[in-house]
Amino acid sequence: MLYGQRAWLCAQDGEWETAVAHGNRALETWEHLPFAMQHIALWPLITASMAQNNLANAITYAKQLLAPIQQPLATATTTELEQAITAWKAKQPQSTRTYLQQAIQLAEETGHL
Repeated sequence: MLYGQRAWLCAQDGEWETAVAHGNRALETWEHLPFAMQHIALWPLITASMAQNNLANAITYAKQLLAPIQQPLATATTTELEQAITAWKAKQPQSTRTYLQQAIQLAEETGHL
């Protein structure tokens, strides 16, 4: 959990590369564990990916965030992430970005980020 928290702190400071390193380390640690709180690392990874203009990674992390084993998110946040994934599949990068930004805003408002 420590690496996930470090990722969160680095994301708060805009230290995107370090946030990504810590977030990925957290996911590697949890990879074989039934850990339902991966949002601790996934939200900073989504935010860092967006800041680095890497929509593909942001979508990958969004899909992981919506996995059935993960702690359920607020309905509005889930909807924004699902719409981002749908827009990505439809090759609509601007819509994807908009939905992801709205999901990030909701995560900030609910204290997840």
